[in-house]
Amino acid sequence: MSPAAAYLHGIELRDQNLLDRARSYLQSAAERGHADAQFELGLWHLTGRDGRLDARQAARWLVMAADQGQADALRYVWQLYLFGKGVEQDDALALQWLRRGAEHGDPELCYRLGVWLYEGHSADPDPAQSARWFLRAADGKVAGANYYLGVMLREGKGTQQDDEMAFERFQQGAKQGDPACNLALGDCFRDGRGTRQSSSQAAAHYRAAIDQDDDQDVAKAARARLNDLQR
Repeated sequence: MSPAAAYLHGIELRDQNLLDRARSYLQSAAERGHADAQFELGLWHLTGRDGRLDARQAARWLVMAADQGQADALRYVWQLYLFGKGVEQDDALALQWLRRGAEHGDPELCYRLGVWLYEGHSADPDPAQSARWFLRAADGKVAGANYYLGVMLREGKGTQQDDEMAFERFQQGAKQGDPACNLALGDCFRDGRGTRQSSSQAAAHYRAAIDQDDDQDVAKAARARLNDLQR
């Protein structure tokens, strides 16, 4: 049986909850270099799917899969090095794998790389490079990337200062459901920055940020601004 056939049969057995048999086929495919099988085995070890929780084995298989450009593995490996799970903690290797995943075209990893470079996680901040990755992430529909781009445009950080373009970025992110973008839009309408001043529009966006309660810090800031606006 070819590695591809062994992988597919392993997945079929997995879906039937025949885990011991599934593992033998996945192991066969993984040992013969099948990247998807390597990722699957890594995930099993990482989560203890069949009762065999082993972070080191998880890292081994995930790194092998990521080294072949397996997209799902690339989303995991950089975090293994960042948090030292199954491998020695290493910011430099975490960044190396994160960059590799972003260059592979994953929008979420483009966003994560943008944040890393913007905040200067392991080196001096690099706003110009972070803006490049945020643009790629925003093109991939990552809402949070529009927030960062809006802030950078508003402050002229890593790019030319432009209030109207900042407003447009916040609008895009808000339409995608990002609460921080709604908070920023509220500020734009409150201050008449990048758009006409409108207290009613500011209040509407502050309320939208509050309603999106997945980010309590943003909701708290929005409540404070809304209270100030209504005094």
